[in-house]
Amino acid sequence: MQNLSSLPEPVYEKRGYLDRDFRLFYLTDVPEAEIHAHYHDFDKIILFLSGQAGYFAEGRTYDLMPSDVVYIAHGEIHRPLVQPGALYERIVAYLSPGFLSSLSAPDCSLTACFSQAASLRSSVLRIRTEEKSPLHAAAEALKQACLHDGYANELYIRLLFLQWVVQLNRAVLPCPPDCMPAERSASRIPEITEFIHSHLSWDLNIDMLADTFYISKYHMMRMFRQETGCTIGDYITSKRLLLARELMARDVSMTQICYLCGFKNYSTFYRAYRRYFKEPPGKFRKSTV
Repeated sequence: MQNLSSLPEPVYEKRGYLDRDFRLFYLTDVPEAEIHAHYHDFDKIILFLSGQAGYFAEGRTYDLMPSDVVYIAHGEIHRPLVQPGALYERIVAYLSPGFLSSLSAPDCSLTACFSQAASLRSSVLRIRTEEKSPLHAAAEALKQACLHDGYANELYIRLLFLQWVVQLNRAVLPCPPDCMPAERSASRIPEITEFIHSHLSWDLNIDMLADTFYISKYHMMRMFRQETGCTIGDYITSKRLLLARELMARDVSMTQICYLCGFKNYSTFYRAYRRYFKEPPGKFRKSTV
């Protein structure tokens, strides 16, 4: 049995920085090297415009087509899958958790389309729209605003982004079949990662997971590392610590955090947290007050 209580060095890097509630970028480049799996403290939306790319998110892999929308919640492990030397054009939005919800009304949630995608176990929205559709026009206006500066351009971009989100919801919600999960996976790794997410407080171990999914533990361990880039034990520890960080920001007691995240005692949690994030838990908690 693999020891899941080991204290790994971070297997996933935190990337990106958000010092406000919203930032937006228009990016077009030709990556020369593989982008490793990572996570953010904020939510991220990617509108894929052109090129050859796929996306990996929490054990699932997607082939992207132009106009596909990728939604990555804070703490989710992900990475773009871009062919070296291939064009990768996209619009990327960084959003503080709760940003879109704070702008929603009781009768219209700006996050409804992403909630629908999550219910379909998908991180990708694929919308069937005509080229002249309102959604396409909103995306084109957003791109042009990124390319040209002008009076109050930062505010203008924010307004255009919200207009695009409204059009996205309008395109998805009335006709659910237009929301197409673009998933392809030949293994059971997505099911395993989903089970892990839902049972982080449990005493998870390799044998229990293998028995739950009726799969050889050695085959499971090999496939998991191949698809996610780390061992099952390191993945579980990483997700537990990321959940702990989120709970600390909500002012949950340390005792509850240890229980909810599957740590048997505070000492084990403290050592794991300090080694992973390179700081004690109390420092992060103070920064969120």
